[in-house]
Amino acid sequence: MTNRRYTLVASRPGDERGWGFYLADEDTPRLVVEVPHPNSDLHTENTGIALYRQQPGSVLLMAGAHRRAGGRAADVAHREDSVFHALAAELMRKNLPQLQIHGFDDASLPDKDIIISPGAGKATDAHRATATALEDAGFTICRSWTDSCSDLEGKTNVQGRLAAELQTPFLHLETNRTVRESAERQAALVKALGAFR
Repeated sequence: MTNRRYTLVASRPGDERGWGFYLADEDTPRLVVEVPHPNSDLHTENTGIALYRQQPGSVLLMAGAHRRAGGRAADVAHREDSVFHALAAELMRKNLPQLQIHGFDDASLPDKDIIISPGAGKATDAHRATATALEDAGFTICRSWTDSCSDLEGKTNVQGRLAAELQTPFLHLETNRTVRESAERQAALVKALGAFR
């Protein structure tokens, strides 16, 4: 329990369209936590909720359908015509930092736990500080601004592209499945992500 006042807007279970789950602190917003692929990128929804709970003044945006639904029409990280994107865009225009959480299969980059990227934008001190905090927490990191992180850098992500255009802080985070399936590693991840502001 956070004892924080909040506003919640969510699709009802069984609705024909899964518009999503949106939770906002009624305090002054300071961070937007985005989960575009819940249940597809397994357990990223748990990371997003835990991060929302840890960060007073945060907003949680969570997609409401599997990314492959409707022939991939529900992949909100690559669609500008979604409620998810409209809310993210409005919050970007208020210059609120955006932290978007994804997951990758361990075999995709076997020597890394986490990939951190500014998406289509440029790395800032906040990106570098977050990468350092994650390393200090015991994670092996691929930094997109100095390393080649396969095709997992989020450069085609539509929220990341808009953030770059608006010069709003945006962090695209990919975590491997081993991290996502460990409660201990998840807790360490969420704690270290507090470095992003």
